[in-house]
Amino acid sequence: MVRVRFASFAVLTLWLLLPGADAVMCRPGGTARPGAAAPLTSRVSCVPHLGLRADESIDAFDFAIDDSGALHFAWAATRSDSGSQRRRRSEIWYCRGDRGGASWTRPLRLGPAQGAGPRVVIAGGALHVFSGWDLKHWASGDRGDSWSVLPALRDGPRWGARSFDIHAMNDDSLLVAFIGVGVDSPGEPPVPGSALYVLTWSGLGASQPHRLVRVAGAPVFLPAPRIASDGDRIHVFAGFNELFTRVETVNGRSCEVTKQRGRLFHAVCSAQGVPADWGAAQELPLPRRHGESLGDLAVLSSEDQVALFFCAYSVYRTELAPDGKWSRAVPLTPEREPFIGSYASSSVGVARVGCQARLVWIDERHRKSDRSPWNPLGGFPWSDSPEWCNNDVFTTRLPTAPTSPLIPGSPRAERLTQPLSQARGAIIHAVGERFCVAWNGRAKVGRTPADRGASPQLFFTYLP
Repeated sequence: MVRVRFASFAVLTLWLLLPGADAVMCRPGGTARPGAAAPLTSRVSCVPHLGLRADESIDAFDFAIDDSGALHFAWAATRSDSGSQRRRRSEIWYCRGDRGGASWTRPLRLGPAQGAGPRVVIAGGALHVFSGWDLKHWASGDRGDSWSVLPALRDGPRWGARSFDIHAMNDDSLLVAFIGVGVDSPGEPPVPGSALYVLTWSGLGASQPHRLVRVAGAPVFLPAPRIASDGDRIHVFAGFNELFTRVETVNGRSCEVTKQRGRLFHAVCSAQGVPADWGAAQELPLPRRHGESLGDLAVLSSEDQVALFFCAYSVYRTELAPDGKWSRAVPLTPEREPFIGSYASSSVGVARVGCQARLVWIDERHRKSDRSPWNPLGGFPWSDSPEWCNNDVFTTRLPTAPTSPLIPGSPRAERLTQPLSQARGAIIHAVGERFCVAWNGRAKVGRTPADRGASPQLFFTYLP
């Protein structure tokens, strides 16, 4: 017993006296390390009255801002009346924050959720929410006070939307881009793979989907496609992560090896979005080092510029030149901080206000870890894969020139989240002369789901 106590005391003493121990452990404390991002002095608010317990979750969300400045949030929540894993259910909820979030309506349950989404779109004076494999559709003509259920855009699991995006057109119709099973008609047999489709919706209903590109490999993770307009054209971007098998020679023997690779596509058509106007999709090159894993996408567009941001371990940026060629992808965040940890990114968003643009993303540079000089393999007291991996939201201003925002003289990344918190997805929108950033997560989490410490929330803040 004496030896055990002496060993514990020795370890504690070494921890207190060791220079730089806090940096090695990558502690997400309130005091920033030299060169690290400091907490941003902005007021972060949360959507009230969600009524979720710590053992429940917000799986995805979206929000839109109307002309009055009201915030319209929709989210998919996994809930359970009894706390039992077997009785969990997924639901779509909605609420409105008037005067920029100064007052809120009570959350309203729209219906069950299964699959991708939700997405919130304002078109023709009406508010639309879409969600699920079959793209369930809810609409409101009174700013979210009451809702009607419209026919789903797709029928049956064969056309299930594994991920999707929706864009409001000038004629109040909606353009939908979704990734589903790679078949053209019910008569075709299902095959491993997936494809990017587009369709339009108006008050008369949805058109038949038009396939833009098909990927034959077995899908692993499909980030949501992105739609953007640069005035007279509509752009659609889609990313695929696929498993493929090829024959390789190992030690003189031929064997089949299964690998993963990311693929990124771009398609463009006229501003009307008519299926017949879509040209052939162009495949964009991915970074050689991390191109095997493609994550979230974001697009910044104007009349004279289209820039694509994507997560492939780091956050990358590429731009469309006037001659129709894409520039080389440039990393905007470091890949790894020496002796501390990873910068792997999981979410990215971008928005423009006049000549100013702002980028937001999530990475894991402040991830807590067990690793230390005397415990290099980790394992005590925290796991090396804690529940809040990829937990912090960062933002920075983008220069008007197509260069990295991390070059000397550019503003450094600012941290929006607090230590030991969690963030799962970040979205940014322009509102007036400011930006509104929102994310879902928890104010405090623990090592396991049993000690998360805080219920899931929807956070938002305004940035200049």
